[in-house]
Amino acid sequence: GGRAGAAKRAAMAPKRPIQQMRGMTPKAMPQMPNLLHDGPPAKVSRLEDAAGDAPANPGFAEREVDASPGDTRPRLDAGVAFDPADMTLNVLPAHDGRVLRALSDGGLHFFLAGARASTGIAQGRYFFEVRVLEVLNPADLRRTSHAIQKPVVRVGVSAAKSPLFLGEAEDGICFDMDGYVASGKQRSLVARAFKRNQVVGLLVNLDQASPNANTISLFHDGQRACEPQPLPEACKGKPLFPHICFRHTSVQLNFGPSALAPLPFKCPMLQDAAKADVTLTPSSVPKDGKFTVVFPAAMPDHGGFDWLDTFLDEHPGFVELSDRKLVEWATASGLPKPAKHGPKHSNDKPEWMFGVPSLDALEMRKVVSAVAPLVPRQYVVMELKSNLIEAERAEMTRRFAPTLYRRIAEVVVGEPPEDFKQRVRAMVLKDKQARLDDEFKQRQVDLQRKRAIEQKQKEMVERRKALAAQMQAKKDEQEALLAQIGRGPDGAEGEPKDDPMEGTKDEADGAAKEEAPEEGKEEAKEEADAKMEDKKAKEPEKPKELEQDAAEAAGPRVSPGDVAFGGSDSTLNVLPTMGGRLLLGLTEGGLQHLLAGTRASVGLKSGRYMVEVKIVEITSRDSERGSDWGDRGGRGRPVPHSVRLGVSTADSSLLLGDGSTGCLSFDAEGVFASEKSRKRVSQKFGRDDAVALLINLDESSPNANTISLFKNGVRICEPQAIPESFRGKPLYPHITYRNVTLSVNVGPSPAAPLPFKCHMLAGAAAADVEVAKATAPAREVVFPVGLPDQGYFDWVDNFLREHAGYEELSDRKILEWAVKSGVPRPRPGGSVDKPELKFGVRELEDHSVRRLLGHVAPTAGRGIVVPEMKANWLPPPRQEGRGEVAP
Repeated sequence: GGRAGAAKRAAMAPKRPIQQMRGMTPKAMPQMPNLLHDGPPAKVSRLEDAAGDAPANPGFAEREVDASPGDTRPRLDAGVAFDPADMTLNVLPAHDGRVLRALSDGGLHFFLAGARASTGIAQGRYFFEVRVLEVLNPADLRRTSHAIQKPVVRVGVSAAKSPLFLGEAEDGICFDMDGYVASGKQRSLVARAFKRNQVVGLLVNLDQASPNANTISLFHDGQRACEPQPLPEACKGKPLFPHICFRHTSVQLNFGPSALAPLPFKCPMLQDAAKADVTLTPSSVPKDGKFTVVFPAAMPDHGGFDWLDTFLDEHPGFVELSDRKLVEWATASGLPKPAKHGPKHSNDKPEWMFGVPSLDALEMRKVVSAVAPLVPRQYVVMELKSNLIEAERAEMTRRFAPTLYRRIAEVVVGEPPEDFKQRVRAMVLKDKQARLDDEFKQRQVDLQRKRAIEQKQKEMVERRKALAAQMQAKKDEQEALLAQIGRGPDGAEGEPKDDPMEGTKDEADGAAKEEAPEEGKEEAKEEADAKMEDKKAKEPEKPKELEQDAAEAAGPRVSPGDVAFGGSDSTLNVLPTMGGRLLLGLTEGGLQHLLAGTRASVGLKSGRYMVEVKIVEITSRDSERGSDWGDRGGRGRPVPHSVRLGVSTADSSLLLGDGSTGCLSFDAEGVFASEKSRKRVSQKFGRDDAVALLINLDESSPNANTISLFKNGVRICEPQAIPESFRGKPLYPHITYRNVTLSVNVGPSPAAPLPFKCHMLAGAAAADVEVAKATAPAREVVFPVGLPDQGYFDWVDNFLREHAGYEELSDRKILEWAVKSGVPRPRPGGSVDKPELKFGVRELEDHSVRRLLGHVAPTAGRGIVVPEMKANWLPPPRQEGRGEVAP
């Protein structure tokens, strides 16, 4: 016994390796990390957790053979893209559809996003690739069930006009990120899970001469991950279009012609397909270039929504914008349909109780209404109340620019036609029959439940009778025993008496609570009044307006297509979409800490013009550290968002407000920054505010050589003077932002007109502007090779100065970028090639930023310099870097 006995038994035991003692072979023994030298194991995402330590090659027998090299048929010349008509409302394609993001503010991150490509495979064998770039982690995920917390990625194919939620219809088939293949109601596990940063290839084989004809296959990083899966009968004989469905993620797509991870056999990608083997979806763009938006005017509960259902059946190309559609979308995305609703519930304005504040308040309505007009489609705006009120109807129609949309009011009042009546009668009969069937089923369930309850009650009564009889027998036995020893039943101790002071104490406590000191209330009121007066004193007074109406336009003008944001004069984390009318940003892997900056392609030399910006969503993500970068422990608050709007010269920094020369800006907090000086000059602006920047270079104006800020058409600051050092140089509109999605309006019509007539940048006189010079050759990537301490980075700096438009992708650039974004500079360490990024923020220290930018940068088609001194010398890392770039 004791420690001595245990030591003696251990000494007498035979000596066996610890692996054998635990029933493990030496190969099966896991390699434990050395926490002293290696540090704690790195945290992985939920996608990486799902994948586990699966084998690299499961050993499937490969029956696919190399494609015939003698195919000389004409190849597909049009690029594989995504048409807005085949995307859900929350999908935003960036970099010509090579990166797909989804709106995530206002509860939209709970909604599934789906997109189907415009090029379908009718015959032959082709493949395409998908990679998960980001796994997003909104703050309110913890309030929901596990089913909708989990990221979703489904990759597959579907027939034209199939539902956009992939895998739920019979005419579509997909693999999900957990390795399941799904089609309709069938779902089975057939492959290993895939994870973030892994290249997933989907092979579609419609070659009838192949042993794997009419199948699809999944590949991970070029290795087969499952056996070929047969297509459903509903998919056979139809063109199959690449289709992706996702949630809580952003994805990169590669349709070719070069693969990121080549397959074990030679196979062309979809972009390199023969024209005879593919089918193109007709473009949804009307012949005259104008889309139609319909505003139905109907009386409540007079068949308005029945008319809408009929209209959508007859016009399948139209998309409904309404609250009821959002609720249907939520339930189709996996959210349980609430059993109750609010007191003001109606068909026009439903009030559902999902249990998530952002969903219950239907905040996604604001985001969708702000973004939808920027994504050209055919729309039906079903807002019964708003369509009947003139002011609200005018506000909605103003969002749809007359240059892009044909706005129609459809009056649904009066006696309906006979076919409509028959349709409604059939719908009413069908609903009534379904309701009666449900009631009958419910009565059967209630009857069975009632019988079960009666049986339980009967059994309970019998048990109570038996128990009462037992207790009475025991009582009689005790009384008899007491009578024998001369004590009656009243000889037992009595019940404890109540404390007579207890009620008095409670009354005293209640009186003390009711007698609250009035002096404290008066002091709190006086303090609140003082704070309100201080706030009013700090707010700047409304400035007087000296601007005059602009003269009518004459002569050559700048067209909207000539003005663009998000081009080569942008940081690598800028994701422009819809022709630069929407600006997204990468917000995961440490990039949520870094500012994004973009400069317009057209600058002003003279005249007076304006641009508009609106925050349509805030995408702040949780950080592994505090948002002020001073908290060194635990999970921090979401990283704050930022918006800066201003002007800059052509050769200045891409980040407004970083103290560099050549930049002027207003930020969302009302601070005006001019090089190194900062002062508060205006009110704050936030989400849904239409913010206009007025650039006045008109020498005849009383406010010449100034910039001003307007919010929702109202001036919020005095004109701020442009320094003398800027005079004589073209000034380019400039935007810097972080963790937001912005809509940019360059004209020709403003969303919120100013108090005076003023032309927008798209519509400016050609003589008043200067178009930015052509920069780096498109799609050129430079890998410098040099020796340490031999002028390597001096050469890189000189190359960047001589070749304007190239962007550097390196650790030293990320270090400089983080510091300019407000992250405190870390202690110096490491080398110039590999500096130590000790920011105290995990995402900035584990090279996640460089890895994510390395995936996204090649999709932008820009000039990039990759000065990785060590990696460019070694063949494997160099080949890996080159593999990201399609030749």
